[in-house]
Order: sequence, then structure tokens, then C-alpha cells
Amino acid sequence: DTVNLLTDGGVPADCDLLIINAPTRDLADDELDMVLEYLSTGGQVLYTMASQMDALPNLEAMCAAYGMTVADGFIADAERYYQNDPYLFFPLIDTSVDAASGLTSDSLVLVYGSRGMTLTDPERDTITVSSFLTTSEKGYAIADENNQTQGTYAVGAVATEEIDDGITARLTVFGASSLIDTGITSSFTNLDNTTLYITAALAVFEDVAAI
Repeated sequence: DTVNLLTDGGVPADCDLLIINAPTRDLADDELDMVLEYLSTGGQVLYTMASQMDALPNLEAMCAAYGMTVADGFIADAERYYQNDPYLFFPLIDTSVDAASGLTSDSLVLVYGSRGMTLTDPERDTITVSSFLTTSEKGYAIADENNQTQGTYAVGAVATEEIDDGITARLTVFGASSLIDTGITSSFTNLDNTTLYITAALAVFEDVAAI
């Protein structure tokens, strides 16, 4: 179902997973407060970034609170790129993180026009953050031709916080909406993009599995 946080008065009480999919406009201040409140009580959020350079301060603040600092610009990989385009690359996959546990060491994921993150100290020491999709060491955050910063960047990460016994908040962030774009998934049928996305979404549920 869809929800408008402002007109609907916040995240619905029966929401098991809130998906923020490729937003091109930022959350309002009130919306940010609602999402952070939802997370603080054990909510589950899956955020996929849009392929755009515009800053979205409130969404970036949400990520930063959970230990993911959004880098300036698009992410390129000078080592793991496809067809001479460093913005089109195959991230490294860490299958030990539950968000990627449905994949194997042979799995391939391809992204384009991705934003990226560096893992930093979260707002509270009760939050644990891990990356499961990263560039190689030859990754770059490129804002423009004069602003290019080399490093290893996460393009998929998850933060968890145990709120109470049996209740765990979870924020999963993908840097690229192209992960589930049919332009990629239909052209490269051997990719595991959709498997990864479904695995990350279902990690919050104990009684649901992909078929």
C-alpha cells in the first residue's frame, strides 16, 4: 500500500515495512521525525536512493543517524566496471550480512548511477551498521571533474538496533534505484539484483520466504 506521512498522520500502526523508493524530493521535517520515531520503536525501513545529484538533507540525516554518511556525487569503480563505464559496475557482495544472505560467492549484482556511503559512528551506541555491497578500493565519489574522492564506498548497507527483547529496528539503504530497474534486470538475466532486493526486504520477516 502507499502512504502519505503528512496527510495520513504518520506511519500506519500496522506497517511491517516502510519502503522509501527512489525519492526525488526530500522528506519534510515532520516526515523525518515520523520516520525516526517509527524506527526508534522497532520499525523497519528500506530506502533506495534515486540516481540524482540533488542533496536531500533530511533523508541524509536519517542515514547519518544510523551510521551511514552519504558521499557527495555519483559512485564509480575504476576496477569493477562494465564496458568502459566506471559508473556501471559490479559491487563486491558480503553474503555474511543477512541482507545479502540469499546470494552466493558467485552472484553478480550490477548498478548504475549509484550514490554511496561511508560507515560512520551512529547516533547511539546501540546501533550496529554493516555494509553488504561495496566498491573496490578503486572506488570514487565524483561530484564533478574537480571533485573526485577515491575510497571504498558502500552502495548497500544495513543498520539494526535492538529496542527490546524480540524487537529490532532496521534501516536498509541501497545507493542505486537501478538495482531493480528493468532496463538492467531484463537485459542481464544472469544478474542477482532482484534476488538481493527481495532478500534484503524479507530479512525483517521470520515467516516469509522468497519463492
